[in-house]
Amino acid sequence: MWSKTVTFTVYLWLLAVADFQLAFAAQEATHEDIRTAIYSFAHSLRDNVDKLERHERREKQSGDQMQNMLLTIVNKQRDQFVEDKELETAIKRLEESMRALTRAETEETADRDSTNLMLEKLDKLIVSGEAEVKSMLKEEQKSTNQLYQAFDNKLTTMSEQISALQSRFDSLEQAPKSNVTNDVIFELLNKIIDQSSQNKETVSEPANATSQLVQETRHVVMEAVKSLSDRMDDGERKRAVSDAKLTEVAESATTFHDEVQNSFRLMSNEVKTLSDVEKVLVQTADNVLDTKRRIEYGTHQILMEVTAVINDRSKELNDSVNAGLERVLKTVLDAQSVGMANLSVKIETEISQVWRQIGIMYQTLTDSASTLATLQQQTDMFVNSTATSVDGMNGKVSAIAGRMTEVDENLNYLLGRLSLVTQEFKEIKVGLGEALESIRVGLQAVQGNKATADLGPGPNPIDEEPLSENLNQNILSKTVYTVT
Repeated sequence: MWSKTVTFTVYLWLLAVADFQLAFAAQEATHEDIRTAIYSFAHSLRDNVDKLERHERREKQSGDQMQNMLLTIVNKQRDQFVEDKELETAIKRLEESMRALTRAETEETADRDSTNLMLEKLDKLIVSGEAEVKSMLKEEQKSTNQLYQAFDNKLTTMSEQISALQSRFDSLEQAPKSNVTNDVIFELLNKIIDQSSQNKETVSEPANATSQLVQETRHVVMEAVKSLSDRMDDGERKRAVSDAKLTEVAESATTFHDEVQNSFRLMSNEVKTLSDVEKVLVQTADNVLDTKRRIEYGTHQILMEVTAVINDRSKELNDSVNAGLERVLKTVLDAQSVGMANLSVKIETEISQVWRQIGIMYQTLTDSASTLATLQQQTDMFVNSTATSVDGMNGKVSAIAGRMTEVDENLNYLLGRLSLVTQEFKEIKVGLGEALESIRVGLQAVQGNKATADLGPGPNPIDEEPLSENLNQNILSKTVYTVT
């Protein structure tokens, strides 16, 4: 675009130079002409600079829009990166939870192993306790048998003693006057004492001996009866004590048996509870394994879904970014290509017309130059003939002077025609400016139509400055001037 603008500026400069040459060839270039030419060139250069600035502003706007789009894309990528970081943190948390579950599982397996060891130890203790209980029961049974045997021996000895006492009582009862009871004996003894007291005086000495004998006999009998009653009481007491001991031993044996049964029942209940605990632990381990499998499956599904979502989102983002960039590039290239094509077509048409007018003007100028050449030849010929025949042609001086006046008139006419050509060239220049203005209006119309259809990201049209008021509104003149 810049090269084409520079080329067009060079064309205008060449046209201005040709105009200056023609004007200089027609007449001398005054300061006013130079000033107007410089003003026109400065005005055209200012217009071109304004166009370039507008084009740069459009390019800057398009660059800003592209930069904004790239910033939005970068922000979206940053947001996507943040979302990826959040997903990574969630995955790390899931991994930490998985590690915690694995640690809990290992601890659960360790606890289960320890419980298995405890159960094995309890089984061993139960087996050893059963053996000890059996040995204790056997020892207790042996001790009870020994006690029973001792009690039996004591009972046999006591029965023997009782039988011995019974035999002694029987022997005492079988003695003389065995049918006499103790009371009778006491009465007899009292009677004997009374009789002895009555016969005391008569028979004092034998009576004293008899009373003494009776008292001794009485004392012996009382001691024997007392000892027998004491022995009977001791036997009854010992028998009661032995019965109490037997009952205590029987009660202790029954209580010991009940305690052994209760302990065995408690141990069996504990074994059952331990077996139930083992079942619960096994079920808990199975539940933990099921939970672990479910968590692993859920984690795998989450990872697969997250990976699929990330891939889909990245693909969609890449596709959308590529599509947006392609659309932007296509829009910009289409707009530039259409604008350049229209501009090139219009410039070609207008330049072809300009070159046609330039060709016509060149033909006119060549005709004028040939006329001037012939005029110069005629002038030279007249001057030479006048110089050679100046001495002998005094009469022809007036004629030559008249012809010179005619030549002056012809020169004035030629200069007038040249001024007309110059004016026509100026009109051509004005027409070229109008053509450029029409090109600009056409470009604005094309850009306006395109903007009404779809402005797109840019460049958007900017209002241009109005043209100078001294330009002619007529179309390029197609008049061909000839010099007679």
